[in-house]
Amino acid sequence: MHTVHSHRCALPAKQYDRPGFTTQNVTKARKATLRTTAIAGVVAGALGVGLIGVTASPAAAASAVPAAAKLSGAKTVTTGAKTTLHAIATVNGSPAAYKSISLQYQSSRGWRTVSTKKARPSGQIEWTVTIGGTSNWRALLYVNGTQKQVSPNHHVVAKSNGNAIVQAASRQAGKPYVFGAAGPNSFDCSGYTRFIYKQFGKNLPHSATQQARYGKSVGKGSKKPGDLILFGSGSYYSHAGIYAGGNYMWDASTAGQPVAKRKIWSNTYVVRRLV
Repeated sequence: MHTVHSHRCALPAKQYDRPGFTTQNVTKARKATLRTTAIAGVVAGALGVGLIGVTASPAAAASAVPAAAKLSGAKTVTTGAKTTLHAIATVNGSPAAYKSISLQYQSSRGWRTVSTKKARPSGQIEWTVTIGGTSNWRALLYVNGTQKQVSPNHHVVAKSNGNAIVQAASRQAGKPYVFGAAGPNSFDCSGYTRFIYKQFGKNLPHSATQQARYGKSVGKGSKKPGDLILFGSGSYYSHAGIYAGGNYMWDASTAGQPVAKRKIWSNTYVVRRLV
């Protein structure tokens, strides 16, 4: 209900001199006017018409537009793999041609927009994304610049695959060792492992000792390709690598030695499983 404020104006003194005219009559007249105006506002709102000086909210007007959005795609993927998500949207029962549609994923801080594109004349659009872990996705359709139509959530389950991690590690082969570097053009040991695991949604510190605190402890005899290997013991670790299978690992070894696949050279190490 809209409240209409009236101006409080004093009546000339001579008007109080008319027979039968009292201040009580004035008060009653003002109350009747306010009631009539308020009722008119309710009726106008119900009929969809506006009063002078009272405008309908643009958002309220846009919300009356029938619109829908749907997001689809693979429901199970390998961690770190790319997949294509498809959106289709309609407005007033017709394809939402050239309407803006955003792809969003649910993070720990709420929904985050990955990309916004214009739909084709068919109302369809696609995005190719890398799945770093099990996650929720949705499409957000914009109508008339004010209305936002959200699709049902599309849940993607990410299954760990150590071989995918090993493949990502191998793609950095030949890049030089530089102390303190964390990619993409050069690496030190923990900078290298940090760079690889970040591609799979794992944020590790740039320190072998600190990386030893992450993931799940795994016995040497149970290690699998893709596991993190840290050389040292107790509270200090001097080197990090990624297990490649067959007693080999990928690592950024030392000055003058580029990223390469090498044989595990010491038995003093621990294994951490991150995915």
